[in-house]
Amino acid sequence: MSFLKTILKTKKSKKFGNDSPRLIQGTTCEVEIVSKSDGSKLALKKFRSWDLHNHHKEVCVKEYELLKKLNHKCIIEALDCNKRKHTITFPYYSYTVLYLMKMSMLPTFEERALWFCQICEGIAYLHSHNIVHRDLKLENIMVDESLCNIKIIDFGSAVDVGPNKEACHGIRGSEQLMAPEVFQRLKYEGTPVDMWSLGIMMFEFFNNSNKPAFPWKIAKIDDVAFEAYTKNPTTLNISIDLCMKLLSVDVKQRLSIQDVINDSFFQENHNSVDGVSAHARTKRILERSQTT
Repeated sequence: MSFLKTILKTKKSKKFGNDSPRLIQGTTCEVEIVSKSDGSKLALKKFRSWDLHNHHKEVCVKEYELLKKLNHKCIIEALDCNKRKHTITFPYYSYTVLYLMKMSMLPTFEERALWFCQICEGIAYLHSHNIVHRDLKLENIMVDESLCNIKIIDFGSAVDVGPNKEACHGIRGSEQLMAPEVFQRLKYEGTPVDMWSLGIMMFEFFNNSNKPAFPWKIAKIDDVAFEAYTKNPTTLNISIDLCMKLLSVDVKQRLSIQDVINDSFFQENHNSVDGVSAHARTKRILERSQTT
């Protein structure tokens, strides 16, 4: 399960009251939202008991130990790990970017650009520390109440490739965001895989249809839309050149995260917090929806 995949907003429980735990079920784990005595909330990621002696137990400990090495404003913080119960405790965040993107009114360009640039900052930090996420997608990006600060979550598929940039192997993440080389090779370079996923997210943010959509179902030649793109990249329904450079099928031509940071799109939009805060359209829409 994608961590906090279905968490949108904690609601009052008629049966248990405002402070009752709220459980979100998934395939490999479940997330419980609990309230502290001071009114703040925590998210408890619990791995399934039927496999605790094998893979899921190892993933729990691995994810916690990896996160404890990281310290960045755009990366989720792991607060605690109960190794006996195989539970990781995280701060609670109200919204996923995917949820905000699927609202009746699309977030403003400034909001989407700010979130995209913060995702880039988080990826830049990870790659500078030799960490490859391998499951980057909009539902793995949380946003705080101000809608001005994102957190990258769900490091269950992440790997430390080390200073020598060891090759990754295996299919991880969501098919629609996977780079073509993941399907074609037993081993592949890790950081370009994250950059491909960033390109897919950029397409979701800024494609010309003005709604969150994928350019294709899967990056394989038997996918008609992807095959058309490989023959003619201009078929991609987006006007931002940076996106096409991120979605280069040739790994050697695909941009690095530093290339993105240096690009004019990032330079022009990464300091847009004040504009988003002042306008706050999406925040007002959310507040109205909660009172109706």
